[in-house]
Amino acid sequence: RILGYKDLKSNARISFSRTNFILQASGNFESKYLKIQELGSGAFSKVYRVENQMTKEVFACKELPINKIKDIEKFKKEINIMSKADHPNIIKLHEIYHNKTHLDLVMEECLGGTLFDRLLKKMEDEDETFTEKEAAKIFKQIMSAVCYCHNQGIVHRDLKLENVLFLNKTADSPIRIIDFGLSETALLAPKNLMAIITGDSKTINMTSSVGTPHYISPEVLRGKYTQKCDIWSAGIILYVLLSGSFPFDGNTNKEIYKAILNKKCEFPKEEWNNISNEAKDLISHMLCDEDRRYTAEMVLNHPWL
Repeated sequence: RILGYKDLKSNARISFSRTNFILQASGNFESKYLKIQELGSGAFSKVYRVENQMTKEVFACKELPINKIKDIEKFKKEINIMSKADHPNIIKLHEIYHNKTHLDLVMEECLGGTLFDRLLKKMEDEDETFTEKEAAKIFKQIMSAVCYCHNQGIVHRDLKLENVLFLNKTADSPIRIIDFGLSETALLAPKNLMAIITGDSKTINMTSSVGTPHYISPEVLRGKYTQKCDIWSAGIILYVLLSGSFPFDGNTNKEIYKAILNKKCEFPKEEWNNISNEAKDLISHMLCDEDRRYTAEMVLNHPWL
Protein backbone atom coordinates (compact mmCIF):
# COMPACT_ATOMS: atom_id res chain seq x y z
CA ARG A 1 0.00 0.00 0.00
CA ILE A 2 1.88 3.04 -1.25
CA LEU A 3 -0.72 5.79 -1.64
CA GLY A 4 -3.96 6.36 0.24
CA TYR A 5 -6.62 7.76 -2.09
CA LYS A 6 -10.28 8.59 -2.32
CA ASP A 7 -12.47 7.68 -5.28
CA LEU A 8 -10.48 9.17 -8.16
CA LYS A 9 -13.58 9.39 -10.36
CA SER A 10 -15.45 11.67 -7.98
CA ASN A 11 -12.58 13.37 -6.15
CA ALA A 12 -9.05 13.39 -7.56
CA ARG A 13 -7.25 13.63 -4.21
CA ILE A 14 -4.15 11.68 -3.20
CA SER A 15 -3.10 12.00 0.43
CA PHE A 16 0.50 11.64 1.58
CA SER A 17 1.54 10.83 5.14
CA ARG A 18 4.11 8.60 6.80
CA THR A 19 1.37 6.02 7.42
CA ASN A 20 0.89 5.61 3.67
CA PHE A 21 4.44 4.29 3.33
CA ILE A 22 4.25 1.60 6.03
CA LEU A 23 3.49 -1.75 4.47
CA GLN A 24 0.86 -3.86 6.19
CA ALA A 25 1.35 -7.44 5.06
CA SER A 26 -0.01 -10.86 5.91
CA GLY A 27 1.19 -14.40 5.40
CA ASN A 28 4.50 -16.11 6.03
CA PHE A 29 6.90 -13.65 7.67
CA GLU A 30 9.86 -16.00 7.18
CA SER A 31 9.41 -15.93 3.40
CA LYS A 32 10.52 -12.30 3.39
CA TYR A 33 12.76 -11.95 6.44
CA LEU A 34 15.61 -14.05 7.79
CA LYS A 35 16.04 -14.11 11.56
CA ILE A 36 19.73 -13.51 12.24
CA GLN A 37 19.86 -13.27 16.01
CA GLU A 38 17.60 -13.02 19.05
CA LEU A 39 18.31 -9.68 20.73
CA GLY A 40 16.11 -10.06 23.77
CA SER A 41 12.84 -11.32 25.16
CA GLY A 42 10.18 -10.29 27.64
CA ALA A 43 7.11 -11.86 29.21
CA PHE A 44 5.04 -11.41 26.04
CA SER A 45 7.45 -10.72 23.20
CA LYS A 46 10.79 -11.45 21.57
CA VAL A 47 13.04 -9.10 19.61
CA TYR A 48 15.14 -10.34 16.69
CA ARG A 49 17.67 -8.90 14.30
CA VAL A 50 16.24 -9.70 10.88
CA GLU A 51 17.38 -9.28 7.29
CA ASN A 52 15.18 -8.49 4.33
CA GLN A 53 16.14 -11.34 2.00
CA MET A 54 15.59 -9.24 -1.10
CA THR A 55 17.18 -5.90 -0.16
CA LYS A 56 19.61 -7.27 2.48
CA GLU A 57 18.60 -4.42 4.82
CA VAL A 58 18.83 -5.22 8.53
CA PHE A 59 16.10 -4.33 11.02
CA ALA A 60 14.92 -5.13 14.51
CA CYS A 61 11.70 -7.12 14.72
CA LYS A 62 9.43 -7.36 17.74
CA GLU A 63 7.38 -10.56 17.64
CA LEU A 64 4.17 -10.67 19.67
CA PRO A 65 1.79 -13.64 19.95
CA ILE A 66 -1.68 -12.31 19.18
CA ASN A 67 -3.23 -14.32 22.01
CA LYS A 68 -1.01 -12.46 24.49
CA ILE A 69 -2.37 -9.06 23.50
CA LYS A 70 -5.06 -8.38 26.09
CA ASP A 71 -6.84 -5.54 24.29
CA ILE A 72 -6.40 -5.94 20.54
CA GLU A 73 -8.40 -2.81 19.64
CA LYS A 74 -6.37 -0.67 22.01
CA PHE A 75 -3.18 -2.21 20.64
CA LYS A 76 -4.26 -1.30 17.09
CA LYS A 77 -4.68 2.32 18.21
CA GLU A 78 -1.19 2.31 19.69
CA ILE A 79 0.28 0.86 16.49
CA ASN A 80 -1.54 3.53 14.53
CA ILE A 81 0.01 6.29 16.66
CA MET A 82 3.48 4.82 16.23
CA SER A 83 3.04 4.42 12.48
CA LYS A 84 2.15 8.11 12.16
CA ALA A 85 5.06 9.38 14.27
CA ASP A 86 7.50 11.08 11.94
CA HIS A 87 10.43 12.57 13.83
CA PRO A 88 14.20 11.90 13.59
CA ASN A 89 14.43 11.06 17.32
CA ILE A 90 11.49 8.65 17.46
CA ILE A 91 11.97 4.98 16.61
CA LYS A 92 10.71 4.26 13.09
CA LEU A 93 8.22 1.52 12.38
CA HIS A 94 8.88 0.23 8.85
CA GLU A 95 6.48 -2.64 8.44
CA ILE A 96 3.68 -4.50 10.19
CA TYR A 97 3.46 -8.18 9.36
CA HIS A 98 0.85 -10.56 10.72
CA ASN A 99 -0.57 -14.02 10.43
CA LYS A 100 -3.09 -15.98 12.49
CA THR A 101 -0.82 -16.39 15.49
CA HIS A 102 1.80 -13.62 15.49
CA LEU A 103 2.23 -9.93 14.90
CA ASP A 104 5.68 -8.80 13.74
CA LEU A 105 6.73 -5.15 14.01
CA VAL A 106 9.71 -4.39 11.80
CA MET A 107 11.55 -1.34 13.12
CA GLU A 108 14.84 0.42 12.62
CA GLU A 109 17.64 -1.24 14.54
CA CYS A 110 19.43 0.68 17.29
CA LEU A 111 22.84 -0.80 18.12
CA GLY A 112 24.10 1.75 20.62
CA GLY A 113 22.30 0.50 23.72
CA THR A 114 20.14 2.47 26.14
CA LEU A 115 20.89 5.83 27.71
CA PHE A 116 20.81 4.07 31.08
CA ASP A 117 23.52 1.60 30.02
CA ARG A 118 25.71 4.34 28.55
CA LEU A 119 25.47 6.46 31.71
CA LEU A 120 26.19 3.44 33.90
CA LYS A 121 29.25 2.50 31.84
CA LYS A 122 30.51 6.08 31.98
CA MET A 123 30.17 6.13 35.76
CA GLU A 124 31.88 2.74 36.15
CA ASP A 125 34.73 3.38 33.70
CA GLU A 126 35.37 7.08 34.27
CA ASP A 127 33.76 7.65 37.69
CA GLU A 128 31.82 10.60 36.26
CA THR A 129 28.53 11.49 34.63
CA PHE A 130 27.90 13.28 31.35
CA THR A 131 29.33 16.76 30.99
CA GLU A 132 26.78 19.54 30.58
CA LYS A 133 27.66 19.82 26.90
CA GLU A 134 27.19 16.05 26.37
CA ALA A 135 23.97 16.00 28.38
CA ALA A 136 22.56 19.03 26.55
CA LYS A 137 23.17 17.41 23.15
CA ILE A 138 21.28 14.27 24.20
CA PHE A 139 18.57 16.11 26.11
CA LYS A 140 17.79 18.49 23.27
CA GLN A 141 16.99 15.49 21.05
CA ILE A 142 14.75 14.01 23.75
CA MET A 143 12.86 17.27 24.16
CA SER A 144 12.56 17.77 20.42
CA ALA A 145 10.78 14.40 20.22
CA VAL A 146 8.60 15.22 23.25
CA CYS A 147 7.67 18.59 21.74
CA TYR A 148 6.70 16.88 18.47
CA CYS A 149 4.59 14.31 20.32
CA HIS A 150 2.74 16.90 22.37
CA ASN A 151 2.01 18.94 19.26
CA GLN A 152 0.56 15.77 17.72
CA GLY A 153 -1.57 15.07 20.79
CA ILE A 154 0.60 12.17 21.91
CA VAL A 155 1.72 11.67 25.52
CA HIS A 156 4.46 9.11 26.07
CA ARG A 157 3.85 8.62 29.82
CA ASP A 158 6.87 6.39 30.36
CA LEU A 159 9.90 8.51 29.53
CA LYS A 160 12.98 7.10 31.24
CA LEU A 161 16.64 6.38 30.58
CA GLU A 162 15.81 2.84 29.46
CA ASN A 163 13.42 4.12 26.78
CA VAL A 164 16.08 6.20 25.07
CA LEU A 165 18.24 4.24 22.60
CA PHE A 166 21.37 5.24 20.71
CA LEU A 167 21.28 4.51 17.00
CA ASN A 168 24.92 3.34 17.01
CA LYS A 169 27.89 2.93 19.35
CA THR A 170 29.64 6.21 18.50
CA ALA A 171 29.99 8.90 21.16
CA ASP A 172 27.86 11.37 19.18
CA SER A 173 25.21 8.88 18.07
CA PRO A 174 21.70 10.28 17.62
CA ILE A 175 19.02 8.96 19.96
CA ARG A 176 15.64 7.35 19.47
CA ILE A 177 12.68 7.38 21.86
CA ILE A 178 11.00 3.97 22.08
CA ASP A 179 8.01 2.18 23.66
CA PHE A 180 4.99 4.23 22.70
CA GLY A 181 2.50 1.94 24.34
CA LEU A 182 4.06 -1.21 22.94
CA SER A 183 5.57 -2.41 26.21
CA GLU A 184 3.65 -3.71 29.19
CA THR A 185 4.45 -0.60 31.23
CA ALA A 186 3.59 2.21 28.81
CA LEU A 187 -0.12 2.54 28.11
CA LEU A 188 -0.86 5.16 25.49
CA ALA A 189 -4.11 6.77 24.41
CA PRO A 190 -6.47 5.37 27.10
CA LYS A 191 -10.21 5.38 26.59
CA ASN A 192 -10.61 8.23 29.07
CA LEU A 193 -8.09 10.46 27.27
CA MET A 194 -9.72 13.68 26.12
CA ALA A 195 -8.06 16.27 23.91
CA ILE A 196 -9.19 19.86 24.46
CA ILE A 197 -7.91 22.18 21.75
CA THR A 198 -7.89 25.91 22.44
CA GLY A 199 -6.23 27.99 19.75
CA ASP A 200 -2.77 26.60 19.05
CA SER A 201 -2.40 25.00 22.49
CA LYS A 202 -3.44 21.43 23.23
CA THR A 203 -4.20 20.12 26.70
CA ILE A 204 -4.65 16.39 27.13
CA ASN A 205 -6.34 15.37 30.39
CA MET A 206 -5.80 11.87 31.75
CA THR A 207 -6.57 9.90 34.90
CA SER A 208 -4.94 6.45 34.47
CA SER A 209 -2.01 5.97 36.85
CA VAL A 210 0.84 4.58 34.74
CA GLY A 211 4.59 5.02 34.52
CA THR A 212 7.82 3.95 36.22
CA PRO A 213 8.23 4.81 39.95
CA HIS A 214 11.30 7.09 39.88
CA TYR A 215 10.01 9.06 36.88
CA ILE A 216 6.32 9.39 37.68
CA SER A 217 4.98 12.90 38.35
CA PRO A 218 3.06 13.87 41.50
CA GLU A 219 -0.12 14.68 39.58
CA VAL A 220 -0.09 11.21 37.99
CA LEU A 221 0.03 9.74 41.49
CA ARG A 222 -2.97 11.90 42.38
CA GLY A 223 -4.85 10.64 39.32
CA LYS A 224 -5.46 13.81 37.30
CA TYR A 225 -2.83 15.15 34.92
CA THR A 226 -1.90 16.46 31.47
CA GLN A 227 0.91 15.99 28.96
CA LYS A 228 3.16 17.91 31.36
CA CYS A 229 3.76 14.58 33.10
CA ASP A 230 6.29 13.98 30.28
CA ILE A 231 8.09 17.22 31.19
CA TRP A 232 8.49 15.99 34.78
CA SER A 233 9.88 12.64 33.58
CA ALA A 234 12.26 14.42 31.22
CA GLY A 235 13.40 16.59 34.13
CA ILE A 236 14.22 13.43 36.09
CA ILE A 237 16.26 12.17 33.12
CA LEU A 238 18.26 15.41 32.97
CA TYR A 239 18.84 15.39 36.73
CA VAL A 240 20.23 11.84 36.54
CA LEU A 241 22.39 12.57 33.48
CA LEU A 242 24.16 15.37 35.34
CA SER A 243 24.35 13.92 38.85
CA GLY A 244 24.12 10.13 38.53
CA SER A 245 21.37 9.96 41.15
CA PHE A 246 17.60 10.36 41.38
CA PRO A 247 16.15 13.50 42.98
CA PHE A 248 13.35 11.49 44.60
CA ASP A 249 14.46 8.14 45.98
CA GLY A 250 13.54 5.50 48.53
CA ASN A 251 13.90 1.83 49.41
CA THR A 252 10.34 1.03 48.32
CA ASN A 253 7.90 2.41 45.79
CA LYS A 254 5.87 3.83 48.66
CA GLU A 255 8.90 5.79 49.90
CA ILE A 256 9.67 7.01 46.36
CA TYR A 257 6.08 8.18 45.85
CA LYS A 258 6.11 9.99 49.20
CA ALA A 259 9.29 11.85 48.19
CA ILE A 260 7.77 12.75 44.81
CA LEU A 261 4.60 14.11 46.40
CA ASN A 262 6.72 16.33 48.67
CA LYS A 263 8.25 17.85 45.50
CA LYS A 264 11.39 19.12 47.23
CA CYS A 265 13.93 19.04 44.41
CA GLU A 266 17.33 19.70 45.94
CA PHE A 267 20.83 20.01 44.49
CA PRO A 268 23.34 18.60 47.02
CA LYS A 269 26.64 20.52 46.86
CA GLU A 270 28.74 17.36 46.59
CA GLU A 271 27.10 16.37 43.28
CA TRP A 272 26.03 19.78 41.94
CA ASN A 273 28.80 22.15 42.97
CA ASN A 274 30.39 22.18 39.50
CA ILE A 275 27.12 22.26 37.55
CA SER A 276 25.89 25.56 36.14
CA ASN A 277 23.05 27.60 37.61
CA GLU A 278 21.38 27.52 34.17
CA ALA A 279 21.11 23.71 34.32
CA LYS A 280 19.68 23.86 37.84
CA ASP A 281 17.23 26.56 36.78
CA LEU A 282 15.93 24.45 33.90
CA ILE A 283 15.48 21.39 36.11
CA SER A 284 13.72 23.50 38.75
CA HIS A 285 11.19 24.60 36.12
CA MET A 286 10.55 20.98 35.13
CA LEU A 287 10.35 19.37 38.58
CA CYS A 288 7.72 21.67 40.05
CA ASP A 289 3.95 22.06 40.32
CA GLU A 290 2.17 21.33 37.05
CA ASP A 291 0.73 24.84 36.71
CA ARG A 292 4.24 26.35 36.93
CA ARG A 293 5.99 23.66 34.91
CA TYR A 294 7.49 24.51 31.53
CA THR A 295 5.98 23.25 28.31
CA ALA A 296 8.18 21.32 25.88
CA GLU A 297 8.62 24.47 23.78
CA MET A 298 9.72 26.46 26.82
CA VAL A 299 12.28 23.80 27.72
CA LEU A 300 13.74 23.91 24.21
CA ASN A 301 13.95 27.70 24.38
CA HIS A 302 15.73 27.73 27.76
CA PRO A 303 19.22 29.34 27.66
CA TRP A 304 20.91 26.14 28.88
CA LEU A 305 19.91 24.39 25.66
